[in-house]
Amino acid sequence: FPSHDRKYEEYTGNLLSTDENDTLVYHPQKPFMMASLDGITFNKDMAVEIKNVCFEDHSMAKNGKVPEKYYPQVQHQLACLGFNMLHSFSYREGDFALVEVERDQSYIDSLYQSEGAFWDLVLNLEAPALTDKDYVVMEDQEWDHLAKEWANISERISILEKQEKEYRA
Repeated sequence: FPSHDRKYEEYTGNLLSTDENDTLVYHPQKPFMMASLDGITFNKDMAVEIKNVCFEDHSMAKNGKVPEKYYPQVQHQLACLGFNMLHSFSYREGDFALVEVERDQSYIDSLYQSEGAFWDLVLNLEAPALTDKDYVVMEDQEWDHLAKEWANISERISILEKQEKEYRA
């Protein structure tokens, strides 16, 4: 975001470092938590998350709200930084909006729990349980027909690949 971070600087007067040594931060007590920031002030007292967003998300930012889909990210960043606030800087077609995002400790506590549980799965090489978001129910007959055809073709390809390997050997 080279031009966007400069716009943030002009908008706020905060000078940013975008150097990876400054913007890659690790939680001091939770080694599985890290964040990559879009920018942090040189004196390390304010971080910024910069988003080039759609109309709806920018409208929310203009009304002082962070879109729900970005909330986990900014709270995660606050957790890693230990800050009580960071800036969310929204950009859309030359228009900017700044949201001061306050630390939500109860939300961060839930992040600690869910991210810790996920990290345990990673360490144990286990897949996480599937959720409703992992499935799409398709009730379209054409889609059903094409899906069955694809499965049939995939099975035939597998058989032919096995035969090809046998004949090659």
